[in-house]
Amino acid sequence: KNELEMDDLLSTAGWQYLDEQPVEALKLRPYCFLYFWLDHNYWLDPMPFPTSWRIRGANFLLVALTALAVLANWRAAGVARLLLLIMMTIALFYTLFHADIGNRFRLQIEPIMLIFIGQLLVQTARRFKSNRLLNSAD
Repeated sequence: KNELEMDDLLSTAGWQYLDEQPVEALKLRPYCFLYFWLDHNYWLDPMPFPTSWRIRGANFLLVALTALAVLANWRAAGVARLLLLIMMTIALFYTLFHADIGNRFRLQIEPIMLIFIGQLLVQTARRFKSNRLLNSAD
C-alpha cells in the first residue's frame, strides 16, 4: 500500500481503538509525554533503530538541562513566560495527538529549549562568580 492508504488504515485503526478502549487509550498518554521528550526507541529492547549512546546521552542531557532551566525560570515574567507557555502547549498538544511515534515533533521547540539552557548557564555562571567574589572578600 502507498503512504496515503497506510495513513487511512492506521487512522481508522487508531480511532477504532479510541472508541472501543477509551480508558486504555487515556492511560497511554503519560507514555506519549515521555516519547515527546525522549525517543520511544530508547525504551525498547532490542531497539529497532539503534542509536549511539552519545546521541542518547546528548538527548537526555538536553532534556534534563531544559527541565532545570524551566524550573529556574518558572516564575519569570514577560517573554520568558510566553516561551514557557509555548513549549508547554506544544508538548501537551503532541502528547495528546501525535507523540506515540517519537520525539521528532519536539524539533520545533528545541531552539526555545536552547535559549533557556543558555540562560540557565548564564545564571549559574553569575552565581559562581558572585560566590567566588564573596569568598575572596572574606
